[in-house]
Amino acid sequence: MVIELAKPLVSAGRIGQILTLVERINHLENEFLDGSTVIESGIIDEVTLRSIIKNGKEYNWIIEDGDKLSNGDETRELLDGGRLEAKRKMLLQMISSSKPKWIRLLRKGPTNSFLRKLSSNEKQLFREYNLLPIEGLLSDQGAEKWWFEAQKLGWDVENEIRAEHGKIGEELSMLWEEERTELRPVWISRIDSEAGYDIQSIESADERQERLIEVKATTSGFVYVTRNEARVCSENNESYCFHIWKLNMDNYGRSLLCTISAEEMMRHFPQNQGTGVWQDVEIPINSFESDRFGCPFNG
Repeated sequence: MVIELAKPLVSAGRIGQILTLVERINHLENEFLDGSTVIESGIIDEVTLRSIIKNGKEYNWIIEDGDKLSNGDETRELLDGGRLEAKRKMLLQMISSSKPKWIRLLRKGPTNSFLRKLSSNEKQLFREYNLLPIEGLLSDQGAEKWWFEAQKLGWDVENEIRAEHGKIGEELSMLWEEERTELRPVWISRIDSEAGYDIQSIESADERQERLIEVKATTSGFVYVTRNEARVCSENNESYCFHIWKLNMDNYGRSLLCTISAEEMMRHFPQNQGTGVWQDVEIPINSFESDRFGCPFNG
């Protein structure tokens, strides 16, 4: 899955205009608003109304049927609280729908690394809706609840991306091992996802010693090793290795591979202390020299 910004987030001012229109429609008995009547009344000019409707339709806040405007399904929960809470909900809905490139960073909360990824308009949205901490604290319980939901969204996207990248990396490793050894390897993770490695291969066409391969693939610059993988790695350090792929999402066949021995990777594993037991570890791929990464495929 490639996360790209499908459309920019609507500005704070425009969200306010959309919300006003949504509230007005909601107060009508038949819950339909005649757009031409609004223009004729002089409340708003046609160009601005068309722009508001266009943005509202993008997120299913407004439905347009001919000249009739009604509220979409996404507005059902917007009007339960005050306007600030409604705007916060609209922001989260926009993020979930648009999937900006920084969406996975929501899992970290409003950290500096997250804020540096935002455009000026995006920062303004977070600032106006009081979603940024002041002296390390969020302004109210509504903001705390918003970040709880936002972090959950960020983790959902992060896990989806990791799973997709992992699948791509394993497919690349299967292709490379078959090309390298002239023998189709065994895709272990498709049989047992808790085996502690992904692929069972051999050293070479001439040397049939077993090679256990754990595949890691990333576009973020980090890979993650679980405690179970580390355990199996240490128990089989002579035959175990890691394939680390720098994925090229435009052309998977141009992705870069670095093979890391068990001994080398184990230097990055943490140690348990006291009664604590680590579960997984994040390892930056710049821990390994860049010239060790290369595209193994021809063409």
